Amino acid sequence: LPVALVLLWIGGLKFMAFEAKGIVDLVSTSPLLSWLYWFADEQQASNLIGIYDWTAFVVLGLGFVWPRWFWPGFLLSFAVFATTQSFLLTFEGAWLRSGVLSGSGVFIIKDLWFIANMAVIYQAWCLRRTGH
Repeated sequence: LPVALVLLWIGGLKFMAFEAKGIVDLVSTSPLLSWLYWFADEQQASNLIGIYDWTAFVVLGLGFVWPRWFWPGFLLSFAVFATTQSFLLTFEGAWLRSGVLSGSGVFIIKDLWFIANMAVIYQAWCLRRTGH
């Protein structure tokens, strides 16, 4: 539920102008996402990220009803949080000085919680599949 809520909520925020502007520094410095700005403006790129987040949300949910959808949903969702963690390496403003996170860094690292939730989701799915 926490992962689903975040994907739905954060994905939805990507359609808002303030969020599109707010992620420019993160996205533009990311080798994983900066290419979006080659063909899309700030809002369009943000919308694409939101669509991805919502797709991950839907496919992960389908995986709990139809098991063959679990792995695609799990991997799509995990990629959201892993990409956010990659900003710690690519976004210059993530660190105040060596070993100390800035406010932006703290914002980024919060997604470690959701990576941990992905481990719980995987465990729950495995238990459900084995019937234990």
